[in-house]
Amino acid sequence: MNHRSIRTALMLSAAALFHVLMLGSIEERLLQRNCFSYETAFAAFRDHAVPEEVLADLWEAGEGELSGFSELLTMYFASDGAVTDPAVLQKDAALAKTYHAEEFETIAGYVTSVWGDLSCFPVGETAADPDATVTFSDSWMQSRTFGGERGHEG
Repeated sequence: MNHRSIRTALMLSAAALFHVLMLGSIEERLLQRNCFSYETAFAAFRDHAVPEEVLADLWEAGEGELSGFSELLTMYFASDGAVTDPAVLQKDAALAKTYHAEEFETIAGYVTSVWGDLSCFPVGETAADPDATVTFSDSWMQSRTFGGERGHEG
């Protein structure tokens, strides 16, 4: 093998190594940019469309702790309900906390506030007056005019 062949082989090896390193760098940057969408998470959080079996799986995967459950539920919302596997959601949450910490913590805080406050619904009976009844009607997004035209979010 002559010097020219060795030099060509070295240059091709260097070019291949550079190519692999650049692809890894590009992939990492794309992952950083796309691992969490605040807008998607917020919109899905407002809709609260979570099947019971998904809630049960996320609660179990969060080991019965509100913080773990909230992180998984936040990532479920960020995927717009497309990802339900708790293991994938945990990996995605770790990325989101690394690259989009402030946005992730904001949505996770909302999730914790709302979902952590749910203890019994519909409202149970009261010991003071067992004959008392409580009714509930879902008026989510019905028209409200106080403060301008909007949908009810209570």
